[in-house]
Amino acid sequence: MDEPRQVDPPEAPYFVTAVARALQIMQSFTAERPELSFTEVGHLTGLSRATTRRILLTLRDLGFVHSDDGRSFRLAPRVLGLGYSYLSSTPLRDVARPHLEQVSGDLFETAGLAILDLPDIVYIAIAISPRLTGVRINLGTRFPAHATAAGRALLAHLPADALEAYLHDLHLDRASSALSKSALRAELEQARLKHWVITTSEIDDDLQGVAAPVLDRTGAAIASVSVSLHSGRQSLESLEQDFVPAVLAAAKQIESDLAGSIRQ
Repeated sequence: MDEPRQVDPPEAPYFVTAVARALQIMQSFTAERPELSFTEVGHLTGLSRATTRRILLTLRDLGFVHSDDGRSFRLAPRVLGLGYSYLSSTPLRDVARPHLEQVSGDLFETAGLAILDLPDIVYIAIAISPRLTGVRINLGTRFPAHATAAGRALLAHLPADALEAYLHDLHLDRASSALSKSALRAELEQARLKHWVITTSEIDDDLQGVAAPVLDRTGAAIASVSVSLHSGRQSLESLEQDFVPAVLAAAKQIESDLAGSIRQ
């Protein structure tokens, strides 16, 4: 997540390299790197200074990046419109929202709906915990899929070849996961069989998560419902007895409502 995705060589006659490079440059800005110079963007993307300069100035003129001095740039609020256009175009978020709010209210913890955008998950709907000390997750937040309950619930339902390709490319260290690849593969198999997963101290030593997949009519996972809470607030037994049934029920209700909205 720290580095922007590299642009693959064009393999089709319609591939527009300039578009790919512009998106790559926009992805080089992160919460840890909110402001970047021409040189820094060029270093992160591997693009020449001249190319970086032309694209950044074009993005500035279009309103997607902002610069006070012409040398350092940051993303502009207009970028949000791209994400909200996606959110407003999918019924999944609207269908899920009341069920997330129900789960959050019943359990007094933050509930979310995430989709897979490998190698990450992206939260497209959130119901914040009513507790002042509850976990705070923002709409659009991205986490490594392997290190979250929401992500593992989705990874567990990937086709076998897609999962193997993902695991082959995955780099694990203690900073990103407490599991080895073999242990992760075994846990994903259990998650696929149980239809739920619990994680503890993966993305953060102070966090726990419970998640279940939302399946379409073919059995493919299109999203996952999760509850995030601070470690130590609930025992593992409590998570299995109280949280897992609530998350599973919400996922099933979303599946049912979504199927109904598609038939209408």
